[in-house]
Amino acid sequence: MAEPPSQRRASPRASRHLTARYRRATETTWHVAALRDISQDGARLTSELAFRPQELLVMELGLPVFPQDIHLSARVVWDRAVALGGLTWHECGLVFTALPDEAKKALAGAVHRFLSRPPSPRR
Repeated sequence: MAEPPSQRRASPRASRHLTARYRRATETTWHVAALRDISQDGARLTSELAFRPQELLVMELGLPVFPQDIHLSARVVWDRAVALGGLTWHECGLVFTALPDEAKKALAGAVHRFLSRPPSPRR
């Protein structure tokens, strides 16, 4: 249940607030969630739903440096409840699985861009 130590990460993680669509691999209902950070290998997702470690998700992710949505699969590594705005949400760590080469390149390019340019202040 605990978040794995950052030393285990194979690639740098950029702190960015992105929106993703996702569904459990065993379901057909899509949900929208916030990605809190992202790397070319995985992401941290905040959702109203709780997940089990090893659970598989199907995702669609729009990146500002890529012209179309990236379709990918992810496996839940950890999940924990967090209080946000008086509500209980779930934050989970994801590792992307079986990424096509085009998706790998898009994610690597986006993360590189995010890391080289700090996020603009939120208004």
